[in-house]
Amino acid sequence: LRQTLARRGIRYDKLSRSDQAHRDTMRCLLEALQQRGVNSQVLTAHQITPKSLEGVQAVFAAGGDGTFLQTASHIPGISIPLIGVNTDPVSSQGHLCAVVPEDRAGEGDSLRGLGVAVDRLMQGHFLWHDHRRLKLLLVTSDGEELPLSHLALNEVFVSEAVPCRPSIFNIGIDNHERQTVRSSGMIVCTGTGSTAWFQSATKVFRSTIRAVLRAANPTTSGRPGGEGNWESMADPTRPGEPPPEVVERIFDQINSGRSFPIDARELGFIVREPIINRAHFIQRRTGNARQVSLHSLGWDAHFVIDGITTVPFNFGVQLILQPGDDDVSIRSVDMQYDAARTQ
Repeated sequence: LRQTLARRGIRYDKLSRSDQAHRDTMRCLLEALQQRGVNSQVLTAHQITPKSLEGVQAVFAAGGDGTFLQTASHIPGISIPLIGVNTDPVSSQGHLCAVVPEDRAGEGDSLRGLGVAVDRLMQGHFLWHDHRRLKLLLVTSDGEELPLSHLALNEVFVSEAVPCRPSIFNIGIDNHERQTVRSSGMIVCTGTGSTAWFQSATKVFRSTIRAVLRAANPTTSGRPGGEGNWESMADPTRPGEPPPEVVERIFDQINSGRSFPIDARELGFIVREPIINRAHFIQRRTGNARQVSLHSLGWDAHFVIDGITTVPFNFGVQLILQPGDDDVSIRSVDMQYDAARTQ
């Protein structure tokens, strides 16, 4: 097994450690619940059904963000809170996980940490967080409307099945004029997803900022005068090079406003790598909106919901994305605050 995994580029020791960490955390969590008289049942995300959720007061998603997203796809709305437990914080950041084992030095420490977390949950020492989801509506070429039951917690990605082929969509942003665009696909996200893939896709890099500043500097661009002359502020050993502090300030200003609240009644969008030339252009590449609609003009397009569910997006079909209603939001908890502030 070690040799087989090694040939595939997988480290056995790392995989084994992560698996053991997950099992230990699961055992400690179940013990903490049992000791406090809480009845529980262990299911995989794929085993969750409407019937299995009957009478359930809360669901723990034990794993990482992927487990949280998979579990959320089966949760109908805010009536059943979803609490993320990061079972292996060494390997997973777990942005969606409110509960993190405090210490992995020993099982007793993990058990105490999870016990404290369960106590705080039972005593109400936390804040509710409602994550608004995206609702999706398909409209066929015959005009038939088909609402999808799977709501998006992070984002929806729309593209051709083969990445090297251009994705062709007729895009409508709110009430603005529609436009046919060729690109590498489109990301539409929620406030929760605005700090994930969307943030990386919209980020303006320092190298780009430096290139723009150099082009705006008449000393390096060969163009006359202007406010873009950074020569007086530049490093004498690197004439014409923008000062690092200027680049950093612009980097922070541009990228700090990309995310938006998790309960916002809006969505974020970005068209990836649009084709721009004399024949093609794009009016709105990225921004925020209340509705995005796409008409598929490709032959093998699809869209992916939260990296989980893939749906064919055939030629002539329209996809409409909007913020979902309050009652279909995912309700989670925030335990990173001063418990003394609890009312």
